Amino acid sequence: GAVMAMPTFVAEELGMDPQNFTLLYQDTAAANWDMGSCGSQTTFNSGRAILAAAADVRDRLLDAAASELEADHGDLELVEGHVRVKGSPGRSVSIADLASAGTIHGKGSGEVPDVPTGDTGGCVGRIGNETFAAPQLITQAAHVKVDRETGVVRVLKVAAAHDSGVILNRMGADGQVTGGVVMGVGLALSEGTQLDEEGRQLNPHLLDYKLITCSDAPEIEVDWVQIPTEGAGPRGSKGVGEPPQVPTAGAIANAIAKVLGNRVHRLPMPPERVWATSRGVDA
Repeated sequence: GAVMAMPTFVAEELGMDPQNFTLLYQDTAAANWDMGSCGSQTTFNSGRAILAAAADVRDRLLDAAASELEADHGDLELVEGHVRVKGSPGRSVSIADLASAGTIHGKGSGEVPDVPTGDTGGCVGRIGNETFAAPQLITQAAHVKVDRETGVVRVLKVAAAHDSGVILNRMGADGQVTGGVVMGVGLALSEGTQLDEEGRQLNPHLLDYKLITCSDAPEIEVDWVQIPTEGAGPRGSKGVGEPPQVPTAGAIANAIAKVLGNRVHRLPMPPERVWATSRGVDA
């Protein structure tokens, strides 16, 4: 979804239909190798570069049209695949005609905002990426039902409020958070890798490694705090990607602790650990 939004960004910049664009990437016959889609940073990184390249093409098209139409650069606009004089729809030239003399190339990377400082001394596995240039802010709350006799926990509802800057695709962003919350429920309650003494996984299959299914998923309410982020992604956006799953386990753990009056200190929190915690045993 993040990758397929790129033609939309270019189309808006050039006054064209997104269907007129195709993506060519990770083809070393056409350009240098790159990592392609990069999770929550796809829109932030690739989007800025795409818009900068589209703006470069736009300037070249306007320069060519200004000469063709004998009009000032500032009096032109790009609409429906044409460059036309503002207020005079009859005076126009198609982008296809302007490009007929040769390929018009646009390049850009976008200005990278300053990376915020942060105390990352306790971070593990984040070498070179200790802080993000445009970090998300997330908070989630969970409503759970705990059976004290069996330790079984049922997550009834999760409310998730996220600041990812301006949301460009609400349906896609809502879906990303919904999926992240469902993954977070699994991390909280059932997804635990079991290893033997030699490091071999004892539960490598889905019959033994319990994933959350639709029947297990709670009601999920998603809301957005849309604060435009200057210098971040397109139109003041930030990433969505992986972070929605991060707070879920903590929210569920807090809810369980509120019910039991005691905290489960390890993930996942299956019935046996919750049952032991309810009886004051650290499991």
